[in-house]
Amino acid sequence: FGAWELHPSYLTEVDVVKPADEKEAEEFGNILRIAYDVSIADEDLPYASYPVFNGVWFHLADTDLSDYDTLTFYVRGDGDEGFTRRFKVELKNNEGEIGKIYVNDIGNSWRRIEIPMAMIKTAVSKQMKSMKSMKEMTVVFEKEEVTNKKGVIYLDNIYFSGPKEGIKNVPVTQTPAVKSEPAKKQ
Repeated sequence: FGAWELHPSYLTEVDVVKPADEKEAEEFGNILRIAYDVSIADEDLPYASYPVFNGVWFHLADTDLSDYDTLTFYVRGDGDEGFTRRFKVELKNNEGEIGKIYVNDIGNSWRRIEIPMAMIKTAVSKQMKSMKSMKEMTVVFEKEEVTNKKGVIYLDNIYFSGPKEGIKNVPVTQTPAVKSEPAKKQ
């Protein structure tokens, strides 16, 4: 995984951190801290409709997700640093398709997000044709979509799960920040 920016002035940082709160650290272990900034002034853009976005990518290593029906993760915003209540999640396959969905109503308490794979749509509002060879998942902060142009969110326990009995969850990344089994969170 890693951070990316469309332009060097749009900052994104991602780190594996241990929560400062002792109870939270005991319950969650390490988590991903994502600091983003898309607050560049319009007059500093090369032209009026210049896109302003950045985010974090997760390499999916050509994983076959065709038997999985849900993307699950936990998210919360940082009440001290500020945060957006909305961001985009994208899935990309090796055929060039990009599916997207917006995640809304992020708060400063942990929230379990379960996204049905069928809800992740291409630019023409269709389901992705193939989930057999998945390249990447991204979390995207777009200036025109975020509710706070600069802030910090935390992600944990990111995985794909399926409807079939006995199918194992597929973690998005093998870092200490992501567990392969669902956590007991409220």
